[in-house]
Amino acid sequence: MRQVWYQSKDAAYARFKEMYRDAPDLVAAVQLDQIPEEFRVRLAQPEGRLALQEELQARPGVSTVVGARCALPGETE
Repeated sequence: MRQVWYQSKDAAYARFKEMYRDAPDLVAAVQLDQIPEEFRVRLAQPEGRLALQEELQARPGVSTVVGARCALPGETE
């Protein structure tokens, strides 16, 4: 892994509200306790993505691993 970012529940919820600001009914229907904290990673060797996903998914406390390209801090989506 090249970099790892942690996003607290509060920060993830704020990001969710910003991302869906044009859907006020959706934002109103989702509460803070429904948004998980998250970790985002930037891989030094992206070809190892599938093996990393499997390894992380097997760890205790990990509910979901999403293997998609996501905007990282400072990037726009």
